Amino acid sequence: MDEERLAEELAQEDEEAGRALARVDALTALVTALCRRAADSRRLLEVFPEERRLRTIELERARDELVLARRELEQAEAAAAGTHGKDERARAERAKVHAATTVRVAEAHVERLERRLEELADTAAGARDERERLLVEAQELADELRSAPRCSARDLCPLEQPDHVEAWAAAARAALLVASSGLAAEKDALQRQRAELAALRDS
Repeated sequence: MDEERLAEELAQEDEEAGRALARVDALTALVTALCRRAADSRRLLEVFPEERRLRTIELERARDELVLARRELEQAEAAAAGTHGKDERARAERAKVHAATTVRVAEAHVERLERRLEELADTAAGARDERERLLVEAQELADELRSAPRCSARDLCPLEQPDHVEAWAAAARAALLVASSGLAAEKDALQRQRAELAALRDS
């Protein structure tokens, strides 16, 4: 084989190795992101029951405090209605205003806690939906991995339900990193051969 033809073949092989490496690296980035999202959603759902329990207890206490505040307001209103002297009426009115303010603050606190509990439930529902989406994405990536250069996808973890995604993605990422390492080494070797051949042709 003459040097010119060899140089052309080495250049073609180098280009093909570069394309293969780029594809593997792109798949690695997708799998890594998917693994991170799966871990995030898992952690969120793991803490959700305890968070909901604590928020519920906090809400129940706030509702009890609101009941007491409303009762005190009723008592203050009744006391104000039964006063006669100027000083007594002024004190009763101040007590009524204070009680009404306490009720408004307690009502706002209950509303905030109710919203937080609803937001927490919505976040958990979103995480469950996210895990279903991740399963679909992982299955699509699994199909791509079967044709990825130098990537052995036969021995990866099962991928049949959302709880499988994180382990599958970790195994897929490991397989892709091995493939990337091999392709990078191949590309380096091809570039060395091209450099050596160019040096020979120039000598």
